[in-house]
Amino acid sequence: MKLELPVEIEFVKRLTEVHWAFQTKANNVLHKFGVTAEQVKMLSIIKSSPGCDQKFLAEQTKKVKSAVTQMVRKMGEEGLVARTTSSEDARTNQIYITEKGESLLKKGSEELVMTMRKIMDNDTAELKKMVTILDDISKKIVNK
Repeated sequence: MKLELPVEIEFVKRLTEVHWAFQTKANNVLHKFGVTAEQVKMLSIIKSSPGCDQKFLAEQTKKVKSAVTQMVRKMGEEGLVARTTSSEDARTNQIYITEKGESLLKKGSEELVMTMRKIMDNDTAELKKMVTILDDISKKIVNK
């Protein structure tokens, strides 16, 4: 006998499954570049907000500051980002993407786009619908 779950539980279950499946696929695709999906996401945020600090990155990625600090340190060691001490607060680092980081972000993003197009059979209209639905759900969650 199969137990039928409420649609809300099924939705969360499926959303979680899709998230993890995508993370796995993205990490497999990005492996040849030597980065993870999380690093690409962080590089994208840093590129769009040059000079941001680790607190900002933690807020944007929904991660604890210590995890962000570790990721930024590793990306710094790999030459993907540069950290400078803030002129306003010596305890704070401002983070910038390097040319190497920008190049890797561009290549990795292009590869992810191609992978998604293959998965979705080039149906970008369907992806746009899904993005709209997910945005609506996100707004409802945040505003409740």
